[in-house]
Amino acid sequence: MLQNRVSILIACGILAFAGCNNEPSMDNSKLPLAVNVTVQPTDAHPPQVAAADALGRIGEPAVAALSDALTDGNPIVRLQSCRALAYMGIQAKDAVPALIRTLNDPEEGVREAAAEALGQVGLPAAPAVPTLIQMLRAKTVGGQ
Repeated sequence: MLQNRVSILIACGILAFAGCNNEPSMDNSKLPLAVNVTVQPTDAHPPQVAAADALGRIGEPAVAALSDALTDGNPIVRLQSCRALAYMGIQAKDAVPALIRTLNDPEEGVREAAAEALGQVGLPAAPAVPTLIQMLRAKTVGGQ
């Protein structure tokens, strides 16, 4: 019982750190280069990046399209889709199952963007807590 409470508190801390309620989260551009080099936005075709950005600005009606884009073959499209969903905040609550699956993406940058998007969604992203805890433990155990 205590372990469950501790796990929930840790996950809540992760979600709080990522931000929620559509408020800005940490500015990743200020991180050291080694953290930001996982996925370079310049690898995508500008129209794909612009499309993901536009869908994010449209809001809730675009959630399904962005959720589908999370399985695109191009990691930049997946990354931008996560960012657009994060921008929507709680409006992206229907994307939570797809974002949880994206936490297993082969690209670390995409996984991180999915976790941040879940944090921006807030409380409706609670089903992601076990997977987020697993990610945290794997990062800690793996020595990264």
